[in-house]
Amino acid sequence: MKSTLIGMCALLAVAATAGNLVWQLGSEDGKSGEFLAFSNAEFQDNPKIRENPGFNRKTGVFSYQIEQNKQMPYPAIPAGVAGENTGNNTIVRQQDLTWNDPAGGWREFELRIIPAGHRAFPKADSSLAGSGVHLDRDDSDVPKAYLKISLPGGRLGSVYLPYDLESYLAKREPMVLKLCFEAKKGENTISIREGSGFTYGRCYHFDYLKLSELDQPYFNPPVVEALPEKGFLHQTIYESRSSACLGIKVANLDPARKSELKVSF
Repeated sequence: MKSTLIGMCALLAVAATAGNLVWQLGSEDGKSGEFLAFSNAEFQDNPKIRENPGFNRKTGVFSYQIEQNKQMPYPAIPAGVAGENTGNNTIVRQQDLTWNDPAGGWREFELRIIPAGHRAFPKADSSLAGSGVHLDRDDSDVPKAYLKISLPGGRLGSVYLPYDLESYLAKREPMVLKLCFEAKKGENTISIREGSGFTYGRCYHFDYLKLSELDQPYFNPPVVEALPEKGFLHQTIYESRSSACLGIKVANLDPARKSELKVSF
């Protein structure tokens, strides 16, 4: 079942302090060259991804087992995630990172997102609407794209990703997402998914991904998902001539605080 995020988390500083490093993929250098080359452009397949046993071409999920809890400057994972595009057989919609945590406890996952250096379309504007391509203009009120991070224990994280990430970041601080969760002793998995759908042609890269021990927990910002339960043609498009049913899912609520959700159409 597809879902669309209608509540996004902010990139914010937290009072808790990250401690010892558990693992890190890539280097904090503002580049993605240490990862497997990855593009969602037409006919830009990467055999190292296509032939990797961890890649499921049908679902677009790339699964990776982190064998050693340490810093790995050249991890064998794709450089990012992307939306669908035609003529490319190595579209990675989601990455699942699995590791063995020796003790368990509170952890902080940190991820920096950088531009991929290309877009499937030269610009995002309404002139493409007639061609069946659903592109949102940055900061407009049409459907947004986002990165969704699913964490152990049911916690979620999300961040809005504009189509023109280069221009967006030119006026802002680096896009670094930090999320808290409790790891269990043994096997844990973090899933990172690009959620814009099949018609946006988006692609984003990672600078680095890392996991650290945390001295105290904190609550991640609430995440609200709209779930197309019935009568939807696409995850963001419903059939206006018949009834449709929309479900709402909320994550990361603080049980000690009262919360209220209002949905308008």
